[in-house]
Amino acid sequence: MTGKREAKRRDKTERVLHAAREVFSNAPFDSVTTAQLAAEAGLTTGTFFRYAISKAELFIYTYSTVLEQCIEQTRALPPSASRRERIRALADPMITATEQQPGNVAAFQREVLFGAGSGPNRDRALNLVIDLERELKTILDGDRDLAHALYATLYMAIVRVAVGTLRPEDLRANIEQRVDFLLGLDEHSGT
Repeated sequence: MTGKREAKRRDKTERVLHAAREVFSNAPFDSVTTAQLAAEAGLTTGTFFRYAISKAELFIYTYSTVLEQCIEQTRALPPSASRRERIRALADPMITATEQQPGNVAAFQREVLFGAGSGPNRDRALNLVIDLERELKTILDGDRDLAHALYATLYMAIVRVAVGTLRPEDLRANIEQRVDFLLGLDEHSGT
């Protein structure tokens, strides 16, 4: 009996996660209700919360895959790839997600970095942000300050798209220009 119960629980958990991916890929985080998420999963709202801690936790789960893609894409490059190529590969999934859903990527950053409460998905996403900066630091031969500056540059460009001071179609070129500028400063300093 325990096997059937566990299988049902896994099925409902997967339905909740699938519903979150579907709903958040088509709607802004702030406009999505838990009732929408529950309906998409085919569950009542009460049952839904047996499988999801909160709307924010599901949202963070959904967009954490973008950070995982950033790291995986960079590590998949050949050792001969340049620093610029590695940084661009690292930023590409986040840029693509921002072009598709600018408000959601900014909301993800806000929820992870400044959101209230805690949960396993938020903790995982915070670790992914740390891993992303570590990956930048590795690419930059251990330069923590430059890695932090590059991450902040990426973050602020995403925020600019979300608040309407940078058009989504200009995001990629804007980030590449800033990366090239920061790498140029680093090259001129002799490091």
